[in-house]
Amino acid sequence: MTRFARGILLAAALTASFCWNLAADEANAEWNIFRGDPQLSGRARCTIPEKLRLLWSAETGDDIRASPVVSEGTVFVGSSDSNMYAWSLSDGQKRWQVQLDAPIEAPALVLDGSLYVGSSAGMLHCLDATNGRTRWSYKTEGKIAGSPNWLTESNGATVKILVGSHDTMLHAVNAADGKRVWAFETDNYVNGCPAVAGGRIVFGGCDGEVHVLRADGTEEASIPVGSYIPGSSAMAGDTVYAGHYGNQVVCVD
Repeated sequence: MTRFARGILLAAALTASFCWNLAADEANAEWNIFRGDPQLSGRARCTIPEKLRLLWSAETGDDIRASPVVSEGTVFVGSSDSNMYAWSLSDGQKRWQVQLDAPIEAPALVLDGSLYVGSSAGMLHCLDATNGRTRWSYKTEGKIAGSPNWLTESNGATVKILVGSHDTMLHAVNAADGKRVWAFETDNYVNGCPAVAGGRIVFGGCDGEVHVLRADGTEEASIPVGSYIPGSSAMAGDTVYAGHYGNQVVCVD
C-alpha cells in the first residue's frame, strides 16, 4: 500500500466532504464501517491534534447525510444525489462515481474488496470497491437508513451481510451472491446498524425494543426500553448501550 496523508472526514447534510489532517499511521486510518468496528464502539486508534488543517474538500450534487468510511486509502460516501463516491484519502481525487437507484442516507461497509450500501429505495447494493461496478443487489420492502454490518460463521467460510430496513425487518444476506439467508421481523422500522460481537447480533428498533439474535436469526432476548430507538446500539462485551426518543441512554445486560 502506498503512503498517504492522514485525514479525518466529516459529512453531514452538506454537499461537500471535508478532510482534515490527523496524526495517525496508515493502519489506523482504516474505518471500513460506521463507528469503526462490528461492535459499533466508535473508538479511533489515533491521536487528534489540537489544531486541524484542511487538506481537501470534494463536492457532490446534493446533501451528504451518510458518514464516510475509509479503506486502503480510499474514502467512500453516498449522497442524496443518488451517487456513491470514492475519493483518494491523500488528495481528494475522485477514483469513481456510480449512480444508484435512489438517494443514499446510510453509511457503507467495505469488506474483502466489496462495498455494501443501502438506498432510500430499499435496495442493498454490493459494489466492487475498486471500480464501483455492481456485483449484486438485494431488495427489501422499505428504506434503508443504517449501515450494513457482517457476521462470519464459526467455520469462517460463510459471511452474512446484516442490514435493517423500514420494512420492519433485519435482513441477513449471503455476501457472495446476495441471496437472503433469513429475515427477522420486528413491530416497526429498523433504522440503525446492528452491532455484532461474540456470535450475537444486537439492534434497537422503532418498536422500543433492544433485540438480541443468534447467528441463525432466532431471538435470544428482547428488552423493552419504553420508546423508539432511532439509531444504532453499541456493544462492549456483554453490555449494550442505546439512546431512545424518551430522552434516555440505556445500558442493557
